[in-house]
Order: sequence, then C-alpha cells, then structure tokens
Amino acid sequence: MPGSYFGLVRRLVDACPWIEVIKHSACIEGARRALAHAKVHWGKMDAEKLVKDGPPPGKGAAVIGMGSLGAGRLTSSSDLDIIVIYEADGAEMSQGRRPLATRPYYARLTQALVTAVNAPMAEGRLYELDMRLRPSGNQGPVATSWPAFQAYQQDEAWLWEHLALVRARPVCGLESLGAKFRAFREALLVEKGQDLARTRQGVAEMRAKIAAAKAPNGVWDAKIGPGRLQDIELFSQMGALSAGSASLRVQAGLKGLLSAGIVDKAAVDSLMHAYRQLWAVNLSTRFLSDKPFEAERASEGASQLLLRETGAKSLVSLATELQGLAQTAAAVIDKALQGAGNEG
Repeated sequence: MPGSYFGLVRRLVDACPWIEVIKHSACIEGARRALAHAKVHWGKMDAEKLVKDGPPPGKGAAVIGMGSLGAGRLTSSSDLDIIVIYEADGAEMSQGRRPLATRPYYARLTQALVTAVNAPMAEGRLYELDMRLRPSGNQGPVATSWPAFQAYQQDEAWLWEHLALVRARPVCGLESLGAKFRAFREALLVEKGQDLARTRQGVAEMRAKIAAAKAPNGVWDAKIGPGRLQDIELFSQMGALSAGSASLRVQAGLKGLLSAGIVDKAAVDSLMHAYRQLWAVNLSTRFLSDKPFEAERASEGASQLLLRETGAKSLVSLATELQGLAQTAAAVIDKALQGAGNEG
C-alpha cells in the first residue's frame, strides 16, 4: 500500500489511464479529513484541559483558514495556513485543579493542535499546518486574543497582510467568534482598500520582489512566475481589497478591478481563461508528483490525465499554450500596474 491518501490516488491514475479522478474533489476531501482530525483532537485536548487546567478561559477560540485553505484552492502538496484567535472575555485564568493564565493556556492548546494535525495518520500525512501568516509572523504568539488581533490589523498590519485577509475564513472552533471575524474582515477590507493608489503601488512593489526572489521552475510550473497563478491571484487580491469585496473567488477580485476602471472586460476574460488553464495544470501535475513535472518522463496515464483536464491535443501544444497564456496575463498585469505610485 502507498504511504498516503494521495499516494493511492497517484497509483490509481497511473495504473488506470481511463479512470475519472475528480482531482479537485480529492483535494477538498484531503483537507476535510485533516480538519476533521483537527476537530477530534481539539475536542480531546479540551477534555484533557477540563480535567487538568479547567475549561478554556473566556469564550473559546476559532481557527481561521488563510491562503489556499481559506480560498478553497488546495492541491495535494499545499500547506494548511491557519491562525488561531481566542476570546478571553475578561478571564485571566482557567478554573481547573492547576489554573493556567489565559495566554499560555491557548498557546499550549494551539501547539497541541499543530502537533496533532502534523502527526502521521494511519493513511499517512495529508497536510502540514503553517502559522506564519499570524500577526507579527514567527515573532508573534501562536494564538492571538481577539482584541489584539483587531488592533494589529487596524494599526500595525502591512498591506500584504490585508491582502492575505482577502482569502481568510473561519474553518472550525467557536462559531460566534468566527462570525465576529467575518464581520470585522469585511469592514476592514472596505476601510483599507479606499486608497487605491497606495494599494496599487504596494502590489507593484510586492510583485517585483516576488519576481526577483522566485523564478518559474520550467514551462510546467503553473504557480510561480509572471502571468502565472500566484501573479494573477495577487492582482485579484488587489481588486478585492480595492472594491472592499468579501468574496473569496479570484473572479470577484478581477471584477473589482474592472469596476475600478483598472482593466477592461477583455482583460478580465483573458486573465480568467489563463487562471483556469493554469489551475488545471497545477492541480494535475501536483497530483501526479510532488516533484516538478517532466513531460519527457511522464507515463501514458499521466499524459492522458493532463490532456483530458486541459483539453489540449498534446503535451507539446499544451506547453506552448501555457507559455502564451502566461505572457498574455503578465502583459495585462504589467499594463495595469504601469506608473503605480505616480497617481496624484
């Protein structure tokens, strides 16, 4: 037996070229299993705290999905980006046999959650948790109080952190806190997106830094590089922030750019076509292997899967198409960001 859930899927794809593997659904199923595993362990840890340190002080905590998890755009090699927020509601200590201050209580609970989810399961490891998107990154506490999170986002967060909130949503934990987070997020996006010139300039600078730091790993790298998935997503996040849009969808962000007069409908259609095709390639190649896709070494089953999902006639023509789509998308974004920072 393969060592993981996705290993089994890959072997089925390779052994049976004709099998209808719904790859996106399989990725969502993988995330569902990981989060179900997290909820079970969260419950067990709460139960242990009831015996030792008492029930969670205050009202409890919520887990917020960020990045690909928040947007629901996972591949089999994605990390699950999360942040943990807790609502102490004035409580300073837990009430168990061994009382614990609120902040270390939720820090320990979060660390136990990360350990539980990252640990290999019977079917192997599905996803790893990544908490670097929390306030202050690796320098900040692993769990953030609700008032501290709001104050940080209002007064200290950088533009890229507001852009990251475009793809954020509650995934488990205290439902009332999740609802508060959604309302705060929507209001914050409206407030922070009003300065279009600042947002435009910031995105142009971020895009330049990303391009300098990361080069695409060949023509089959659908994610990294000008005009590819990461580039289009960043551009879309700019549109969502500028429009104060609460939608998690890339298309909604691009429509925000259309409403702002930054791009026209033809540009939006071009970007969405490129995004869908690049996404199909990214999802398919990540399923086939965690390593960069090599067309010359691909099995017949792998080739047929990739061609079926993209509608291409051959891997050669698909490679040419991907290069053209990325170049066109990059040109659209270049034009839209040209002169950023010079407005007014």
